[in-house]
Amino acid sequence: MGLEIEFKAIKPKRWSLGLVTKAQLEALELLAMEVKAHYQRTTETWNHKPVFTVHVRRTFWHGSAMATIGTNDKIFGYVDKGVGQRIIVPKAARSRRNPNRPSALKFQKFYKAKTQVGVIGSRAGGHHGPTVYRAGVVQLAPAIKPRGFTRVLRKWAQLQLPTRMALATKRGISQGIR
Repeated sequence: MGLEIEFKAIKPKRWSLGLVTKAQLEALELLAMEVKAHYQRTTETWNHKPVFTVHVRRTFWHGSAMATIGTNDKIFGYVDKGVGQRIIVPKAARSRRNPNRPSALKFQKFYKAKTQVGVIGSRAGGHHGPTVYRAGVVQLAPAIKPRGFTRVLRKWAQLQLPTRMALATKRGISQGIR
């Protein structure tokens, strides 16, 4: 009597690479749409509504894909990236269209920001208080602190991507087993 040990090679069942790729592209597009929704949350309470776009591209020769989410809106860029020190003068004084007309800036004295640095979301806010007239304003501190929405969302998406791609790969393999 002896001991018999049998070894059988484990052969994976055939699966479709096309279905795996399709599942991964769908997962990437879904993640991109979630990032777009987060961007839209940052402007929920704004009167000015930036338009955010999503483009998903697949590069066939490298076997990779890329999603681009963003906007060309200048105002959103000012809030996201911030605005440094500046001198503000009335438009009429800058254009010099009517040099005889005295011009002044008109604004309310106080302002509560609708967004916060590093927070994806928006709240009530805006101008309030008495109306003030000035010939010009020198902002010594940064006029708009950079909110960093893009930085926060990039970090979040990079944390989500590996898990989502692994799940999409498993889903694609399970759909494509022959």
